[in-house]
Amino acid sequence: MKERLREEVKALRGSNAAALIAKLSPTIRGWSAYYRVAVSSKVFSLLDTYVWRLTFKWARHTHPRKSRTWVANRYFGRFNPSKDDKWVFGNPENTSYLVKFAWTKIVRHDMVKGSASVDDPTLVDYWDKRLHKTVPTTLDKKTLSMAYLQKGVCPVCRQALIADAEYRPDNPREWIEWFATAKKRLEKHHLVYRSLGGSDARTNLRLMHSECHQHHHAGDRWENGRIAAARPLRSA
Repeated sequence: MKERLREEVKALRGSNAAALIAKLSPTIRGWSAYYRVAVSSKVFSLLDTYVWRLTFKWARHTHPRKSRTWVANRYFGRFNPSKDDKWVFGNPENTSYLVKFAWTKIVRHDMVKGSASVDDPTLVDYWDKRLHKTVPTTLDKKTLSMAYLQKGVCPVCRQALIADAEYRPDNPREWIEWFATAKKRLEKHHLVYRSLGGSDARTNLRLMHSECHQHHHAGDRWENGRIAAARPLRSA
């Protein structure tokens, strides 16, 4: 994992913080999700320290004429409001930040009770609860909250936001790819466009598939040099 993280950060020299966060986050989420059933706390902490060194070195390379203090103040802080951690790597242009291995909750493997079988029709509820308890979400807290309020439905196509939510990868590589793919599929749509003064408040956002988002904006029109919605969204 250290080798992979090192190579990914090295390849992103010259890129901005947003690209670095987008590239590393699925790797961190996927790898920690696979190993969360083991005694992983110490390893997660060591990897977080390693990532801090990598990102700090990346920032120093990006701003060679700036001091260490300037770099630390620009790229590190309490970007995650739910964590009392001032050394979270974040994008100074917005509120996005890089997740940490240690933020993944350790969940001990739950042994199957007795001779319970997935083919037993009387145990459907048991297996459903077991599945949802063991599969971590691919979404951040804000996105997950939006999905919940929308009852997991895209307001454009009226289909499930995450069609393969119950898919369980079999190895770290598949976990990483799953997190990366699921993240790309969803986008936040502004009911009142930012070009028209719309805010990033949750009440002005709707979660939808990236394809549906593109399709919706295909019907936009321009008014007085600004983009305006051609049709309103149906209520989610």
